[in-house]
Parts: sequence; C-alpha cells; structure tokens
Amino acid sequence: MHPQSDVREVEATRATPCAQLRVVHVDDALVAGKRMTIERYTALGHLIYSMGGTGQPVALPDMHLARLDVPRRIEVSVESFLLAPFLLQGTDLVTLIPKRAEAFLRRTGDIRVLEAPIEFPPLVETLWWHPRATADPAHAWLRTRIGEVAETLIA
Repeated sequence: MHPQSDVREVEATRATPCAQLRVVHVDDALVAGKRMTIERYTALGHLIYSMGGTGQPVALPDMHLARLDVPRRIEVSVESFLLAPFLLQGTDLVTLIPKRAEAFLRRTGDIRVLEAPIEFPPLVETLWWHPRATADPAHAWLRTRIGEVAETLIA
C-alpha cells in the first residue's frame, strides 16, 4: 500500500484546542525580561523534540522556523518535550514547550519560561484511527474519554 493512501483511510477528530508555545531556558543571566529576543534565541543552542531522528526536525514548530529561515544550532534531539527540564540543567540550551505543559514542567525542574520571540501557528492535537475501529464500542468509549479529558484542559 502506498504511504499516502494510509492517510486517506483514517478517521480523525480534533482532541484539544490550539496550544501556545513558550521558550524554556535555565540561565537567568543570559536573558533579561519576559520575552526572549530573536537574536538571543538564535545565538543559543537548541534542544528539539522530534520523531524524525538527527537532522530531521519534523515537529510543527521546527517546520515553521525553517519556513521563516530562522537559523538554529540544534545540539540535542529528543522524542518528548517532557525531558527538557532535566536536559537543560547546567546548559545554556533553549527549547520550546506547549504553554499547557508549563506548570507541570516547572515542578519537575529549575527552568525559566519566557514568551517566544516570534508567533507560531496554532497547534491542534488530533486523534487518528482506522475506519474499522469507528464502530467498535471500546474504541468509541476511549475516544469519548479522551475528548472529555481534553475539554478539561481547555478550562
């Protein structure tokens, strides 16, 4: 089966609303104020989260920065932004996180969260599943529960 045909053969529903992005950094001495400047952002090394492997930024923020020709020095690539507080300690790296994750990440590490230097397009999380699971009662129950939890994240 051609990879593109897989995309057309799935069901989808929006799971959570748009998320705003924040910059996470550790060293207060390098950044003054509540917003990181684009000059400072591009001068620092970056930790990215990507499922694409080394040199393959596939996360939406990375694609947006590439479209804007924002130069970055990617030094670390991980599969989850949840690792950021641990990996940023003792470095002068920066990373992007969804605003919704800010309170949790602040509890897990000594980080500083700043406004991003540029506007990012909205991020919308979506549930995807094969059509054969649409009528499955257990799968429908799971989709409903995920939707209910996602609604609580909006408030």
